[in-house]
Amino acid sequence: MKQYTIFDYVKRYGEKSFVAKPFSEVDAACLCVLSYLNFNDLVSPLESNGKDVTLEHLNDNELIDYLLEGTVTSNKDRQFFFLCAKSKRFGNIRLNYVQNKFDKELAIQFFAITFILDNGLICVCYRGTDSSLVGWKEDLMMSINDYLPSYLEADRYLKEIGQLFPSSPLMVIGHSKGGALAVHSACYAPYDIQKRIVNIYDLDGPGFREALDKVPSYQAISAKIKKIMPIDSMIGILLESKVKAKIVKARSFSIFQHSPYNWYLNGSEFIEVKNLSSSSVFLSYNMHDFLKALSTEEKKEFIDIIFSVIDDSKIVTVHDMLKNIDRRLFLAVKSLSMILKDKEKREMFSKIIATYVKIYLKNISHYRIRRKIDLSKIDQKNKIAAIVEEKKSIPDR
Repeated sequence: MKQYTIFDYVKRYGEKSFVAKPFSEVDAACLCVLSYLNFNDLVSPLESNGKDVTLEHLNDNELIDYLLEGTVTSNKDRQFFFLCAKSKRFGNIRLNYVQNKFDKELAIQFFAITFILDNGLICVCYRGTDSSLVGWKEDLMMSINDYLPSYLEADRYLKEIGQLFPSSPLMVIGHSKGGALAVHSACYAPYDIQKRIVNIYDLDGPGFREALDKVPSYQAISAKIKKIMPIDSMIGILLESKVKAKIVKARSFSIFQHSPYNWYLNGSEFIEVKNLSSSSVFLSYNMHDFLKALSTEEKKEFIDIIFSVIDDSKIVTVHDMLKNIDRRLFLAVKSLSMILKDKEKREMFSKIIATYVKIYLKNISHYRIRRKIDLSKIDQKNKIAAIVEEKKSIPDR
């Protein structure tokens, strides 16, 4: 039986306008995927208030290599861009107001773009983590800092777009880190903008160091947050969130399910499943306990050590990790050895590693005991079915 993806969605509904077929969660995923393309210098920046451009206008073989610059899944991105650009539904979308900020020293990788739909809906979209290691460092900093530069940039961006379109309905969306930025910006938006927000799509985005439910303005937008995670989520389960997520069926496994390209759908909705996989829940337990066990200083020191090693290994993007692997491993080991010559850093690093190992062993022991108890309650005839079902369930702690 064929399993449908966002490629099939564009093929099936590509000739329908947003007037004929209203915006759906799958449209949010399509636009989030497109936001990873390199629109710099092709779409007007926020400060210039320039003319809109369409995907159809950018559909040029001579531009595609530039559009794919820095993307992680370039082959799929190429195919998906051409498919969308040739369709009526996505090809006619107007793009404008790009905001792009990148600073290695401040550990900020921020990108936002606005999609203007033919039904008058203004869709504010935040890009998730790109291929740069600066973006990955910023992700880790989310466990330490409630006031990351990207949070503040996202809040400012939504406010400015809301003021540019003072009477238009708004959709706020993002994938991965972009999902967290979408929720944060909507939470801290002025009330006149909040009330015009139709929905906030958080696609497998992490939570926050502390859940936002205690922020007074959160109540105005909480019911509008649509959080979606694949069954093997490794990102959406991180940090704190009070939003009940929709868990969806996906192909591949583990971190590879993070990409919306791998989410299965039926019509205009992703296929919902009952629970996260056991591996996803187990990771959630481990990371929650691990982060809780470390002080802010220990987290910061650990992140600094990891990225110091990465810098010394001459790794700038995730693509670099797959090039000259032997050389980079040599540089990484050499760098870590030099760092750990410092007694205080060596002791802290050892403590952090030991803490995670201890938490992992504690949780895996609990999980195995729980699983053994559950299986002992059923007869031999039902054991196979129970094992299969158990993999889908969330174990009690």
